[in-house]
Amino acid sequence: MLKLIFWSLLLVNAALFAFRLGYLDSLMVSKTESERLAKQLNVDKLKIVKKEPAGQTPSPTSVTPPLAATSAPLASAPPVAPAAPPKVQARPPKLIPCTEVGEFVLEEAKKIEPRLLKLVPGERFSKRTRQEVVTYMVHIPPQSGKAAAEKKAGELKALGVKNFFIIQDNSTMRWGISLGVFKSEAAAKRHLESLKKQGVRSARVGPRSVADRRYTFVLRDLDDASLKTLDNIMRDFPEQEAQACGTR
Repeated sequence: MLKLIFWSLLLVNAALFAFRLGYLDSLMVSKTESERLAKQLNVDKLKIVKKEPAGQTPSPTSVTPPLAATSAPLASAPPVAPAAPPKVQARPPKLIPCTEVGEFVLEEAKKIEPRLLKLVPGERFSKRTRQEVVTYMVHIPPQSGKAAAEKKAGELKALGVKNFFIIQDNSTMRWGISLGVFKSEAAAKRHLESLKKQGVRSARVGPRSVADRRYTFVLRDLDDASLKTLDNIMRDFPEQEAQACGTR
């Protein structure tokens, strides 16, 4: 029994040794090849194609047509337009907010006003009127009549006041008493203070006479072009001037 096992193991080892050395490959290939041929389909329809000699044009059946283009050529992208340069916003013109033009008497005002209205629209145009005071008078207000005025004059004499007179014309100052006429209001006020020191209590300062009315034109939001036009207009009125509001 042991001999049988020994010889069996020896034969198995010999077979494995022969397989590893490749002595059994021919048997394995033939068996494998026969199995592969048995599994092929339509073996009877296979044809053997002869190789063409070198330099001979292949038959039409063996020429493979070139592959058609699988896709159309890519359309070229449209050119990109250059970016437009940024727009530079124009700066608004510098405007002079307020300009006062002259102090015109009535005749001159009638001449210049239509020209100024052409220069600026109505909402930017205005006219200011004032009366120019020529002199100032220190006086006692009008009394009820001649007798009352003479009584007040007697009181002034008693206080040592010498320079005065009773106003007797038909003006609004009739039966008042003038204590002095001055060119400036400041001078009139200084004289009034001196009279108060003498005991005069009812005297006051007021305008003695009023000149013709004066007209000043106010123009707003003038640009450079309008200022040049205004300068040309003012050349016809050399005694007048135009300046910023509030600088007189």
